[in-house]
Amino acid sequence: MLKKSSFFYGLVAAGLMISGCAKPPTLEIADAENAVNAAAQDGAADFAPSEFNNAKSALDDARAKMAAKDYAAARAGAMDAKAKAEMAQGAIAAGKEAAKGAAAEAIASVEAKLKELKAKSAKMTGKAGAEIKSGIKAIESEWTKVVEDNMNGNYTKVTSAASDIGAKIDALAMKNVAPAKPTMDKPVAKGKSKKK
Repeated sequence: MLKKSSFFYGLVAAGLMISGCAKPPTLEIADAENAVNAAAQDGAADFAPSEFNNAKSALDDARAKMAAKDYAAARAGAMDAKAKAEMAQGAIAAGKEAAKGAAAEAIASVEAKLKELKAKSAKMTGKAGAEIKSGIKAIESEWTKVVEDNMNGNYTKVTSAASDIGAKIDALAMKNVAPAKPTMDKPVAKGKSKKK
């Protein structure tokens, strides 16, 4: 009788252990979600996009496994997603530095172009001069916003906007380049040469 009851209790214990392992990993999924959300709030999408996308993908995979009731795989996937989100978090600083450097280069390039265009416009008069000065004023208004974004650390936005503004400066400079006027010499009759 002792053997039968031991066997029965052994089966019950094994069943409890198995059912204990078969619990949905809601805590692990929540931890992974929190880690991914924290990385997103710190700018991982902009400054560590590859690592961040890996974390989001791992989290989506863990959720899918949870929905399929594959709890062991969901638990492992959630832990993987959390680890990848933490890697994204760690890569943000390096990404920000790279974006900051790119923004500084873009700003320097636009400011040099703008300075050159202003110098050219100072020598221009008439309709062409007024048109280029009006265009410069509009560009400077946009540029103020870009400088503010740079001071606020929105480096990816700065790089994109600086590229657009640089193109506008180039277009304005090309538009207002006056072509050389052809000289209007009198036609020369056959057999006669022009006096020099």
